[in-house]
Amino acid sequence: MQALGLIETNGLIAAIESSDVMLKTSEVSLINREFVGGGLVTISVCGDVGAVKTAVDAGASAVDQLGENLLVSKHVIARPDSEIDKIVKNKKDTDTSVESSQEVNDKQVDNSEKTNSKLAELESKRINELRTMLKNKSAKISDADIQKMSKKQIITEILNADKEG
Repeated sequence: MQALGLIETNGLIAAIESSDVMLKTSEVSLINREFVGGGLVTISVCGDVGAVKTAVDAGASAVDQLGENLLVSKHVIARPDSEIDKIVKNKKDTDTSVESSQEVNDKQVDNSEKTNSKLAELESKRINELRTMLKNKSAKISDADIQKMSKKQIITEILNADKEG
């Protein structure tokens, strides 16, 4: 990394505006955006030292034009130590983050489908157990009739058989 430029803003709109201006102004790459908390968003760019300085100044100016107190701070580090990469590039770019959240959504859907499938399987198993229980308790009802009954009807018949017995 030749130079690292950072802009911290109050709010996402200011962060997006600064990112857009920085990327359009100079040959820099957007390497990270971090939601710090409390509405603070930090945008990180990298590139040649001159390009990063130009981009950060232009981005900061654009945020200032949006409104008062939206720009929290700006900073350029020329030739940062390689260890800084561990901090800055933990969420390398927004495309990866979007893919990650899509993967999370897919996993949640898969888990939901698995859960629903498991619940349906357990429900079916429970109904079969209730049918067996009713069959053992009541000789009056045929197997064919038990198979046609809903879970509620089976439970009602079991309760009635318990009362009679």
